[in-house]
Amino acid sequence: MPKQAGDFNEGLMELGELICIPNGEPLCEKCPLKEFCVAKNENLTDVIPVRNQKVKRRKEEKTVFLLEFEGKIAIQKRDKTGLLANMYEFPSTDKKLKKNELETVLQNWGLTGSQIEKIGTHHHVFSHIEWDMIGYKIQVNRMNTAFMWVKKEEILEKFPIPGAFVPFRDKM
Repeated sequence: MPKQAGDFNEGLMELGELICIPNGEPLCEKCPLKEFCVAKNENLTDVIPVRNQKVKRRKEEKTVFLLEFEGKIAIQKRDKTGLLANMYEFPSTDKKLKKNELETVLQNWGLTGSQIEKIGTHHHVFSHIEWDMIGYKIQVNRMNTAFMWVKKEEILEKFPIPGAFVPFRDKM
């Protein structure tokens, strides 16, 4: 193993990606290691490298709330583990809600909304999950202490929002 083991390993991975092509026809004649290659020399290129089975993504629906009170927007910190751990997000539900269903969620949060505006939809793909999202901007009657309420400028400067929520952030 060379002293720069990381560079060596990176080179091997790049060969695998560009020459061995796990999900396609390998380009053995272009490979600088073809004389040492077990797969080529034993005619096993159809089974080596091992092709991972594609994992089917789980689909989830979400409703994203841009709750606004006196120029401040509600955000919350995600759990310490799991997807987007410790990042900030806008309040959301694990279901796509229609406009007439929003009042129930707001009541559960101790809020009343006015000026409810649909601000769009967004489809975000992670490696193992797809989010189909709808967003609403709602003027609320007060701040709920369950959320952090921050000025719009602070969201851009101090509380980075994950890419999945950026299309809604841009509607603030």
